[in-house]
Amino acid sequence: MLKRLDRAATLYVPLLAAMLFTLLPFYWTIITSLKHEVDITKLPIKYLPIPFTFENYKIAWDRVGFSVFFKNSLFVSLSTVLIVLVLSVLTGYALSRFQFRGKRAFLLMLLCTQFIPGAMLLIPLFMIFKTLGMISNPLSLIITYSTFQLPFNSILMSGFVTNIPEQLEEAAMVDGCSRLKAVFLVIFPILSCRVSSPPPYLRSSERGTSFCSG
Repeated sequence: MLKRLDRAATLYVPLLAAMLFTLLPFYWTIITSLKHEVDITKLPIKYLPIPFTFENYKIAWDRVGFSVFFKNSLFVSLSTVLIVLVLSVLTGYALSRFQFRGKRAFLLMLLCTQFIPGAMLLIPLFMIFKTLGMISNPLSLIITYSTFQLPFNSILMSGFVTNIPEQLEEAAMVDGCSRLKAVFLVIFPILSCRVSSPPPYLRSSERGTSFCSG
């Protein structure tokens, strides 16, 4: 009994305190968004949005332009994820299955790209896209994020593909599939659960475009 109390005091109580500390800002943000404007700064403080309203969400969506920001961000995010997934699987497959001159140097180059801070590339990228007339164009964001994320995810997919037996795709090619068709019909379905790994690795450098006005 004492051991259980000691475990609760040393493990669960700190975890509960950490959880409350983490969730409190989210709770306060939600209840504030549901309050009437006069109730936000009114004393005494109301810890429950009574009466509640969705008018703040309507104003943000229609008047502030959040709907445009959301649509642009959704388009950029989905496009980037799709491009990175397809290209990283194909690149990872080539790195895993083929032996070619300069393979080690290519892998080292992919790895070295992760050492370059994204902030160093902001001004050069801005000048490039300005020259191309792509400022305030969602396509420039898609190109930038895909370029940043492709090296890391290619290395990640290479490790995943290496764990898949080559006999599976060889059997598919014996049955008439081309190598590319075998990749999409055999390798890709096997990787389906692992392919969901790259999106979380779209690191914080992308979060700055969560609300791109485009």
